[in-house]
Amino acid sequence: MIIKVINHIITALLKSQVDHVLGRLEELQNKLISRAILILVAVLLLIGGLGMIIYSIHIMLATIIPPATSGLILGLILILSATIVMFIAGNRSKD
Repeated sequence: MIIKVINHIITALLKSQVDHVLGRLEELQNKLISRAILILVAVLLLIGGLGMIIYSIHIMLATIIPPATSGLILGLILILSATIVMFIAGNRSKD
């Protein structure tokens, strides 16, 4: 009888510890996934920005008209957006 009661107590304590560990692992997984998504967005914006800058340089050299300047400005905005997203991802990683 006493062994059965001790067994139930130990089982309840172990279940509590396992539930706690699983909860912490789920929180860690959510943080990692959100950080990975933010980094992916930043990389895509960076690649888009670099592509726009290269394309605008091509347009400037090919035709020497002002619309190329808008491509350059858009590329710089995309790179700035990527930098902001990367800083947000870096600040979230400290949480």
